[in-house]
Amino acid sequence: MFCTADILVHTASRYPAVYFAEMTAMFQCMSSRNAILAEDMPGVCGAIRHGKTAYLIPIDRPEKLAKGIIELVWDDGLRKYIGRRARERLEQQYTWQALGKKAKELFQ
Repeated sequence: MFCTADILVHTASRYPAVYFAEMTAMFQCMSSRNAILAEDMPGVCGAIRHGKTAYLIPIDRPEKLAKGIIELVWDDGLRKYIGRRARERLEQQYTWQALGKKAKELFQ
């Protein structure tokens, strides 16, 4: 399902209790190799960077959301770039092997 869309819109919540769920959904979006348009909140900011692995917009700003979607629709190069970079970041930093290595370093 994630791979069929050219742009994945990831909305956020102001409630800290859902940050983990937002991060999990962000990893699913990152796996698709498609552009991610996300609201800039702690639940996603640890995994993505504006203009590098996603297109970030302020939360609760529908006019910015619309503008971001239009920019990504018209800029095929940016769409493909951030989608590809998001997948690369996922593969480099968030695989079980990478996370296991980080955990091992913490406990030594």
